[in-house]
Amino acid sequence: MAEQNPFVCYRLHQVSSCSQPALVRYCNVWDGLEEIAYTMIAFSSAVPLVAGTRSLPSVSSSRAKVTMIASGKMRTLVTGAAGRTGRLALERLCERDEFDARGMVRSKAGVEGRVKDELHEFLVEGDVTDIESLKAAMDGMDAVIILTSAVPVPLPTEEGAPPSFTYAEGAFPQVIDYDGGVNQIEAAKSAGVKHVVFVGSMGSTDDSNMLNRIGPNGNILRFKRKAEEYLMKSGLPFTVINPGGLLNDPAGERQLQVGKNDEMYTLYGRPSIPRGDVAELAVQAVLCENAKNKALDVLAKPPGDGSQTTDFEALFAQAGGEL
Repeated sequence: MAEQNPFVCYRLHQVSSCSQPALVRYCNVWDGLEEIAYTMIAFSSAVPLVAGTRSLPSVSSSRAKVTMIASGKMRTLVTGAAGRTGRLALERLCERDEFDARGMVRSKAGVEGRVKDELHEFLVEGDVTDIESLKAAMDGMDAVIILTSAVPVPLPTEEGAPPSFTYAEGAFPQVIDYDGGVNQIEAAKSAGVKHVVFVGSMGSTDDSNMLNRIGPNGNILRFKRKAEEYLMKSGLPFTVINPGGLLNDPAGERQLQVGKNDEMYTLYGRPSIPRGDVAELAVQAVLCENAKNKALDVLAKPPGDGSQTTDFEALFAQAGGEL
């Protein structure tokens, strides 16, 4: 079994009334944040999620219209490469012959033990609050995949009290997700990047979403959506991907379904998707011509419901150009 994270993720298996409410922790959006979205509910049983991913089948370059640079490879940067979905995206880029990949982290020294040793040679440093560092990281890149996010930190609580969270000083969603998102978009424009893939989250239309209530004036989903809107008006070719709750389930086994504007948010209970599928979808967005200037929500159908998605050009063709 893969090493457990500091917070154990649970997926609600069955909800019913019982005499004692229990704290359920469930995967919800992206790296770190999904593990500390809590709710107090009564339940009968919960199933631990087992970490692990498996690569999705590749789409050959003959089925994807790829813009290559003179070296024959597309230079692509993943920001937020120290996060769990960012690491997976970087791994997938490095596995493919089409890419000359780089992963942006705030500090190379700070990711020891988090990013595989063999990927360290592909890392560059950059900070979303420092636009000059972003311009340097994006210099010469053809595409950028944005996977950065503010991450809540737990506050001290008394024994038996429900958990409480805030954000570190200078790392609130407005700073990281909106201002930092705008900085990345402007740096991409300055660097001549040809395509920006922005990975956000479903649920951004609901002001009452519990994730928006983390920390004083957190509103993380709202700030992510504002950054997406900024990108879509920037003039840069874009792809906006808003996944359901991220799972550590194996990737590449389910049928993916796309929608828009949170219309799928109530399907299948809470919409969810293996994070490995999100990483693969972000990589495929760079490869697929049909992905340009598209915005989509995406979830994975329950296991056994439909066949696994392998034709990503067709999947992106279903999406439109508005959130």
